[in-house]
Amino acid sequence: MTLPNYAAPLQRFADEIVAWNDAAGKYPSSREASVDELLNQEARVVEELNELIHAMDVGDLTETLDAVCDIFVTASYYLALTKTSAEINDDYVLPPGQQELIMKVLKELASDETRPEGRTREVLRDNKFVSATLRAAISLVRDLPVDFLGAQQAVNDNNASKYVESQEVADASVAHYASKGEEVKAHESSYLGRKVFVLKRTSDDKIMKPVGFVGVELAPFIYS
Repeated sequence: MTLPNYAAPLQRFADEIVAWNDAAGKYPSSREASVDELLNQEARVVEELNELIHAMDVGDLTETLDAVCDIFVTASYYLALTKTSAEINDDYVLPPGQQELIMKVLKELASDETRPEGRTREVLRDNKFVSATLRAAISLVRDLPVDFLGAQQAVNDNNASKYVESQEVADASVAHYASKGEEVKAHESSYLGRKVFVLKRTSDDKIMKPVGFVGVELAPFIYS
């Protein structure tokens, strides 16, 4: 797969991720993100980075692919919050055959020393940790026997299915959670030009899954 064919879908995926988060209304990219919001989003990148390192250490390709997809989701939105983006060009993805070096870089990035306390918003805007993690993860997965682009599309589509277009499904989902003692409300929003309902738990604003939701299966994207 040539780099231009690799880069174009990644930009489209990143745009979808921004639109998904904007529809949720939690971190709208139309305004300046606060330090706390940036740190919270960075923490999600760290969590997925640790998942990736563990998956590679135990040799689990499916979990590795899942972690890289999640890094792409969390890091892409972090960059959107800082009004920056990854410039994917001929030098962005590292050449093949450097898995050992990339793993060393990923483990160094996972160290707390790469994210010192007391960083200002200006420092967080130019977050070398997030951009380096994204670059290393993409470089790593391109060298593995997996269909990363297909998997990332599946992850994006699966996330999009958490937003429902039917009032009936939204109401049924709210009733379902109420029967379990959880207060969930359906908020009307817009996603990629479509009217949707976003299900949010009242206690913490967590996005909840609608009734009938089916999680993504990444095993089909592993080459046998």
